[in-house]
Amino acid sequence: MYTNRTNISSNTAGQDKGLPAPFRLWRWCLILCGPGLLAWGLSSCQSQPPVTDRLPDYYQKEGFTSSNTYQAHVHVIASNQADAIRDASPRARERVLDLMLKEPSLHYWISQYGKERLKKLIQSNGSAVYAVMEEEDNWVVVYQVYQKGLWDQLRKIQ
Repeated sequence: MYTNRTNISSNTAGQDKGLPAPFRLWRWCLILCGPGLLAWGLSSCQSQPPVTDRLPDYYQKEGFTSSNTYQAHVHVIASNQADAIRDASPRARERVLDLMLKEPSLHYWISQYGKERLKKLIQSNGSAVYAVMEEEDNWVVVYQVYQKGLWDQLRKIQ
């Protein structure tokens, strides 16, 4: 004997007619638990402050911080601060070189010889000066190139 579901359902609002019981149950779970889950998800995302809040103000900028100092940030995965600095140094040198080559105040075209001079300058005068843990095993390392008259020296490289 076949029974029509619309005749069996006795919903006063008329919105559940024809829906199987599992769908009605899930809908009520979402209505009742959804706001709580959303609030929990948003609060767990905001528990970690962004990296820029953890870095001191004088380390947040990338590029020329003075006429003698150029700095860049590198993100690495490491278990401790010493490993983070060791692993970040080669990548930081490449990043500093790329940023210097894109610097609008320097020559727009630098020869291969000029690039080699920049690499030597970065290698000899660059160092990791600050490392902060962003999340577990994720580090932000600040790499600086410091030399008296760095700005003027870079303007002369062609």
